[in-house]
Amino acid sequence: MMRFRRAAPGFSIVELMVATLIAMVVFGLGFTIINKITQARTQTAARVRASENARLFFQLLEKDLAAANPGPHNMVKDRTLVPGYPCAAPQATVLEEDLGGGVYADILQFYTRADAATVTDEYVFVRYFVNRANNTICRHVIAVPNSDESIAPELTENPLPYTNDAAIVQFALFDEVKSFYVVHRIWNETNKALTPTGLQDYQEADPATIQNATHLRVMLVMRYSVDGGTTFLERTFSKVLELPWRAGS
Repeated sequence: MMRFRRAAPGFSIVELMVATLIAMVVFGLGFTIINKITQARTQTAARVRASENARLFFQLLEKDLAAANPGPHNMVKDRTLVPGYPCAAPQATVLEEDLGGGVYADILQFYTRADAATVTDEYVFVRYFVNRANNTICRHVIAVPNSDESIAPELTENPLPYTNDAAIVQFALFDEVKSFYVVHRIWNETNKALTPTGLQDYQEADPATIQNATHLRVMLVMRYSVDGGTTFLERTFSKVLELPWRAGS
């Protein structure tokens, strides 16, 4: 009598293919979920970093502006295109750099007081600007000689080379900065509100009006990567800061 051996237990080809397909779907869904969670964490970290950098920037700028003054060379509150250099002394608080196509970049500059334990009530000159070559916001502090008749050589130099030079890193505060804008504002005591010095938000009026400015509206545009370099988000941080000196002071 012939006996037939039973087939060894196992899976058929069809069963293996179905199991493989199910595993691929599960792994794919798991990878997608993990990738989404990682992207969300990366975006959150980038937003937190940008917010923290902006907060520290405005704290530093507010501290500098708290002691801002016309300085030994009678600087004025004004907006002007970057003048020809060398110049006798800096005059306007806001310089415009013409980038072409109706696009401008601002340079904020003013005299303030030195903040050091070894220095007593001496002038320093501060410039804030964006270095577009490495997307950094920069703070350049220049010592001012005590004598009113003398002037620091750096004050007479053209600041534009600093705004597009990747080798200039010594003034950088942090990176991932796209642009930086400054607009003068006037406090209207009657309306209890700040009013622009021009017809539009970013449009300044004549120098006589700007001279009455009591505040600066400062805008910092951050541009940061959320996936390692291919996708970028932009976020604008804005703050109104008081100008301590008044027209004629």
